[in-house]
Amino acid sequence: MSFFGKKASKEESSKKNHVRSTGGKIDEIVMAMIANANDKDNGVRANVFSGLEDVAHKHPELVLSSALQFIASCNQRPHVIILLNLINRALEHDLYNISEELGVDLITMALGEMTKDKSVVPEWQGPSSAMLVALGRRFPDVVWKRLVELFPPGTLPHYFVIKTMGDISVANPMHIVPALKEVMARTLPILGNVKKDNLRWVFAAAFGHWCDAVLAYLANLDKAVDKSVSLETFSSEVYPAYEMFFNNWISSRESKVRLAVAQAVGNMCAVMPQEQFEAQLPRLLPGLLALYKKEKNHLPITQALTMVLSASVKNESEMLEPQLNVILNVIHPLVCQPGIFDDPEQMKNANEILRCFEIIGHVFSDQLLEYLLVRLDLLKQKSATIRAGTLNILRHLITRLDDQLADKKERIISGVKPLVESETALDGKRVLAQLVIAMSSHDYLLLEGGESLVEFIVRQSAITDAEVQKFDAAVKKSKKSVDLTPGKFRGMCDNILHLATTTVPSMQQVLWPYLFEFLVKPEYTDALAIVCRCIGHLAAAKREEQAPDYLLDFAVSVNVPQPHEIIARLLVMLNVPLRRGNLGRRILECLVSIGPILHPNIVNMWDAAIPKLVNYLDTHTGQETWDISTWEDLCLRLLSETIKQVNDESWVVRLAEALCDQLPSYGSDAELCRSALKHLGVILQKSTKKDMIREKLDFLFNTTVHENETQRQGCAQAFGYCSAAHLDMVLDKLKSVGKETKASGGFFSFLSSASGPSQAQKNTIFLSLGYVTAYAQPSLVIARLDAHIFATLETHLKAAKAPDVKVNVIKSIDLIGKALHPDHLQEQFTFKRRDDLIQCVLNYMTTGDVNDQVKLLGLNAITTLACLAPAVPEELEAKLVEGTMKFYYEGDPSDNKKLKPEQVESAKQSYDLICDNFHEMIHQLLCMDTSCDRLRRLVVFLSTVCFPSPPFPSLPFPFSLFSCAAFPCFSLSLPFAFLAFAVHRLPLIFCG
Repeated sequence: MSFFGKKASKEESSKKNHVRSTGGKIDEIVMAMIANANDKDNGVRANVFSGLEDVAHKHPELVLSSALQFIASCNQRPHVIILLNLINRALEHDLYNISEELGVDLITMALGEMTKDKSVVPEWQGPSSAMLVALGRRFPDVVWKRLVELFPPGTLPHYFVIKTMGDISVANPMHIVPALKEVMARTLPILGNVKKDNLRWVFAAAFGHWCDAVLAYLANLDKAVDKSVSLETFSSEVYPAYEMFFNNWISSRESKVRLAVAQAVGNMCAVMPQEQFEAQLPRLLPGLLALYKKEKNHLPITQALTMVLSASVKNESEMLEPQLNVILNVIHPLVCQPGIFDDPEQMKNANEILRCFEIIGHVFSDQLLEYLLVRLDLLKQKSATIRAGTLNILRHLITRLDDQLADKKERIISGVKPLVESETALDGKRVLAQLVIAMSSHDYLLLEGGESLVEFIVRQSAITDAEVQKFDAAVKKSKKSVDLTPGKFRGMCDNILHLATTTVPSMQQVLWPYLFEFLVKPEYTDALAIVCRCIGHLAAAKREEQAPDYLLDFAVSVNVPQPHEIIARLLVMLNVPLRRGNLGRRILECLVSIGPILHPNIVNMWDAAIPKLVNYLDTHTGQETWDISTWEDLCLRLLSETIKQVNDESWVVRLAEALCDQLPSYGSDAELCRSALKHLGVILQKSTKKDMIREKLDFLFNTTVHENETQRQGCAQAFGYCSAAHLDMVLDKLKSVGKETKASGGFFSFLSSASGPSQAQKNTIFLSLGYVTAYAQPSLVIARLDAHIFATLETHLKAAKAPDVKVNVIKSIDLIGKALHPDHLQEQFTFKRRDDLIQCVLNYMTTGDVNDQVKLLGLNAITTLACLAPAVPEELEAKLVEGTMKFYYEGDPSDNKKLKPEQVESAKQSYDLICDNFHEMIHQLLCMDTSCDRLRRLVVFLSTVCFPSPPFPSLPFPFSLFSCAAFPCFSLSLPFAFLAFAVHRLPLIFCG
């Protein structure tokens, strides 16, 4: 015999009474579990209940009949309640898997449990009632008949009999409604005898459910068995009950009774004869509206009002017009309360109120619209919450009353448009943005004024990171909880614009080419990613379809920026690809989609190059291989190739003009300003218009904020890029801007003069000179090196005292050294002034005001100069090692107690870099002279520093500097060098 057993024999069934046994061991287990369902331990009870549920899925009749039998003999109410709930859970899943015989048994048991106690005890009478409602879906005739038997004419039935009748009528209206008239008729005579509040509540709720069931039945009359049922069928019963409820019960002291009566009255109005309803309306509406002031729970009142309003406008009747303003004045403030749509309970009521406005709008759209637009008038309505609530109502109406508002769209746009510029409240802006997306789906934005609403969305997408951070900091300081922040709202507007672009076909007419207008305007910079994404989507589709409106006539579309303006803007912004919204990828997608619009000559090159740039971003972003300098070089190459493909001097001039016009807008963003300056330098390099080049060089220098290191770098690099094709013009320009008013001779005389350019401008000129030397043609650099640069440089280098001046001079010297390296020149060149520059840099690092940056860059510059032939002389070599060795032995900053904790890490990084650069300098000195003499000199000299005479402490010797692996040419001579070191220092070691 299996665990679950076999079908029970008749003898076994009779022995087990009404239990539908299986004949297996599971029968005994189920009965044991039922017997222990009320165990004292909560965990055991939960496990038993869950186990019985699982068994009921496979053997519903076994579990239900076993529970039924146990209830019949159990006197413990808590145990019975658990089993009643178990039966209800089983019926949820297996109502249609039980036999009719068991169903009848369950009905009998439930009725008995529900009515055995005349008082109201919801703990077990409630589950019994719920069981009857569930069984009424399968056995409606049996359940209803048994309930009616418990409601003899002229007597007050049990509380739960009436409640069950109401609930089952809603659960199964198609079977119950034909039998409702008799029950209603039995109810009417006894309503006057109902005095207790709980009975009044249950009768009111039941009548409301019965009317609701009637409406559901009539709505599905085609599926009904008795098609003769109509509203008139119940009119003689509903109106008398209505009079009792509205005239007497609605004034009850108990809030629950008043709300139940209100809800019942609303349902009755839908069933009541039209003539009687119209007669009651002048009294009914004020009575319902007055309840809003009395009650805290508004939902039943609003549900009743919804039914009353629906009955009022049936067949487009205008009976509601005299009381329209009264209704609106009551319900409008209710939906304008702050946070009403954030709380789930309040939101239900708010949605019902919106339904009320919708119902009114079906017949009174003109009056309703006039009422709402007045409350959007900023001169008449100062409350932001009222405006936000009104916008919510308007949004709901737009999505629900498309036909009724079809001829009023222009009026709605004109009413909303003033808010686009003047609404300052964040909640108001959010609702306005939601209204815009609703309007876009119903073709409102195609009309005049629609573009201003699109602009509003883009403007909110352009909320800056600074604004977001300021708001977040204020919220954090106030320690308040805020649901809506500028950052979240900005993201919401991004999504709105994207959805309107991709999911609303008619919006293409609005957005194309209107979105182009936002590409170059600086106030929309932070929205550029989403704007480019939308333009890219539209352009890609139109290009693929070869749409007739794809190619733009810029002479006709006067508000759309010109192609060179778009290219100048997007290629500059491309230099910051990791900004919000995946900016770099969005710009590239936009560029490749609009290439044919901007210029036909660039299409093939962009179609080939831009996908590679996209792949580079995807591959390297977020990886250790990501290098922003490499990416910026790729952007400059794209610009250079674009100019080459266009091959039009006048176009290059316009591109330069466009970039100069845009350059001031980047002033607050040093990173973008640097990129723009570099791009301008590349554009000038590609031009042949000398007057334009001189003019733009002057503009470039005057526009730069020279105190800003990042902008200074961009300006210097721009001069360097331009010098690759126009070296003499660039040198003349640098000479003119650096000229002293009180000349004392020499190009760099301003270093010692009190007049002329500012110190910050001098720093830019120094750095520019270095980049000019690095980027210009090598042959031209050599020819102009002495006459234009070093003839005056030597005279004024000593004037550099401040660290920032030293830094820029050192950078310039380092760039000059790299430019003169044979690998760059492609020829051998002896730099005669090399040693003087090394001495100058060494003085910068060892005298006067010195910081870590001066040391770090100075060591780097000396290493660069040491790479130039010939090898550094012995005397200068000694000075270098002596002067810089102390940097190596200054000690780890971690032990410096003068530093604050937050400064230690930065100082440690600087120290490590200085040590690395010192190693590199020694390495380069050895590489340029591989003789044993130099090796011995360095070993002996370093030993002097590492093992000084007492009482000075000895320091660790940097043996790693002389690794044979690094210098294989010393593999034989190295032992001799260290032998010399030992002989030289042995006496001191023993003396120590």
